[in-house]
Amino acid sequence: MFDAKAIFSISAVLLFTGFLGCSSNENSEVSCTPGATMKCFCTSEYFGEKTCNEDGKSWSRCDCSTKEAPSEPDAELESKVEVDVEAEAPVEADTEAETPVEADTETETLVEADAETETPVEADADIDTDIDTDSDTDSGTEPNRIKCSWHTSLAPLEAGGRAVTFTDIFAAGPDDVFTATSTGAILHFNGKEWEEMSSPVKTALYSLWGDSGSDVFAVGTSGKIIHFDGNDWKEMNSHTDKKLNGVWGTSNTNVFAVGASGMIRHYNGSVWEFMDSGVTDELSAIWGVSENAVYAVSPKAVLKYNGHSWAAMENVPQGKYLSVWARSEDFLLVGLAGQQIHLYNGSDWSEFGIFSGKEVKDIWGASESDVFALDNGSYFGRTEHYSQGDWTENKIAGVSLTAISGTSGSDVYVAGDKTLLTHFDGTDWYVSSFGGKIGTVHGASRDSVFVGSMNSTVFTFDGTGWKPYDMAGDGKNEDVNDIWAYAKDDIFFCTKSSFVHVKGNQDDWYDAPVAFLSIWGSGPDNVFAVGDNGYIGHFDGSKLETIRATDGALYSVWGTSRDNVFAVGKKGVVLHYNGEKWSAVESNTSADLWAVWGLSESEVYAVGANGAFLTYDGSGWTQLPNIGTRTFKGIWGTDSNNLVVIGSAGVIEKFNGEKWLTMSSGTKVNLYGLWGDAPDNIYATGDGGLVLHCQ
Repeated sequence: MFDAKAIFSISAVLLFTGFLGCSSNENSEVSCTPGATMKCFCTSEYFGEKTCNEDGKSWSRCDCSTKEAPSEPDAELESKVEVDVEAEAPVEADTEAETPVEADTETETLVEADAETETPVEADADIDTDIDTDSDTDSGTEPNRIKCSWHTSLAPLEAGGRAVTFTDIFAAGPDDVFTATSTGAILHFNGKEWEEMSSPVKTALYSLWGDSGSDVFAVGTSGKIIHFDGNDWKEMNSHTDKKLNGVWGTSNTNVFAVGASGMIRHYNGSVWEFMDSGVTDELSAIWGVSENAVYAVSPKAVLKYNGHSWAAMENVPQGKYLSVWARSEDFLLVGLAGQQIHLYNGSDWSEFGIFSGKEVKDIWGASESDVFALDNGSYFGRTEHYSQGDWTENKIAGVSLTAISGTSGSDVYVAGDKTLLTHFDGTDWYVSSFGGKIGTVHGASRDSVFVGSMNSTVFTFDGTGWKPYDMAGDGKNEDVNDIWAYAKDDIFFCTKSSFVHVKGNQDDWYDAPVAFLSIWGSGPDNVFAVGDNGYIGHFDGSKLETIRATDGALYSVWGTSRDNVFAVGKKGVVLHYNGEKWSAVESNTSADLWAVWGLSESEVYAVGANGAFLTYDGSGWTQLPNIGTRTFKGIWGTDSNNLVVIGSAGVIEKFNGEKWLTMSSGTKVNLYGLWGDAPDNIYATGDGGLVLHCQ
């Protein structure tokens, strides 16, 4: 399978040269003479033989049936590869016995990288610096050749150098959108991408409003007010050090800011001056329709400014008011902490909407008949859309939603916690970014790809963009560890305490004894999950049964059929299921194995800590030279000469049939999930909400 000369030439360890470019100039395949033979790697002390195929451009798998010892063993290889001279036959020990295979008290989660790999690892000084990067050649005659380049399918947005909470959003136009953050950073959308702007403050900003895209105000902590004039953001003197929560105006000479202790400041185009609100409670939001009709809310009151003074409105329904939006003096909406929106029609108050969450955080509308509200529940943030007299609920993410703004009913933007941004195009909500760890990816087809995020949130790619995957229940406040998709409307995922089946609009949650970390199935009635403390779960379509097969944590599961399944985990543990029982198999390594995947019953691979790389030929596992020294969390490929692995510090390596080559990922964050269905359709996921697509 592998070329011994090529593998030996890299001394069993490869250079990770700082994410060098992914080349597309693959145009001159290395040729060979049909029928020619070449020695190839079997174990650290024996060679086999492979034969050049009739096409003159590829080699057969390595034949190890007749092994030959090398005349001059490579000392460096022997020092770096730990493997038995002869791979032992699989051990058929029944691990369902009460005595565990090996004791281990540690438990880990799938999305936690090893401690030594959290910080990006620099290139090893002792590695051959002449190793090529991704420049393997291709004549174009092999349709399965992996020769794609990695791009950000969904890129993490960082403000101030780290993931933040987006606190407010202001849309001046479809290609002119601003968002404020908890670090004082401001990001701007130009119609194609989000970019961080230079901000004069480093403390939290809570609200944005603008007369246009070149005249924008932001307010925040300690009385901070900054202004954008189309070129630069500059700090203004607010004459207060109290927290400011909201800002709104009719022009750049008539702007209001509200905040702590009933604070109201008014900008007349020259100076921010004091206004008497008549209350001492904190004012959380402000909105208006004219110079003579401006509204602000506190937990106990709704205030109105009539052009001369502020006063509390009368006969306001009881509740804790959080948000306000108005279309006219006869159409005023206020959102409450108690799941409700109340409408004032110019003379009376009435209930306008009631929702399932805990608070109506923000309201915005394109018209009186086209209104959007943010409804934050226990675990999910939702948008509520009022159109043609009815409300429609859309789950966005398992994080709090903070602000909403738009330019029309088909151009609406939502900001949220954990660097979440979404956009409504009139039909669907699409995700612009999400933060946190994206620990897994799996697809049912090219236009049905799924990733798992925080708080039981699943997102799907529908061929156009990423959007929230519809589930009936809220689930639990737990991150998604792994996903397996049978069809676009039939998926399974696991969390630290649950095994979940989602089919159509129904989601069934099954309690798990431990954190399940990996999931795989041959069909919806035959799904396996593995996890902490050696637990394995099996779902038969109606119920989940669990056993404890070993003490050590199991990190990955994969198989070819219901009677041929592999599980790998801590300290090199490998288990095999033959349809009746799980048995321990000798792996010839003590390295933690984080991923198992294969092409057939006789060609299975496992990768793990310190570049561990193993292969199974149908009878036993062989440890091959490590792929560098980093921790690898995923492997996928089209055939034995086209393999891709991903791991810590953004590393992506591919095997082209002759050698391992570094692909440029464009990132240094840890990568955890890998899935593909074609050489030009591969996904990888990682820290900070990163989703990479190789196409």
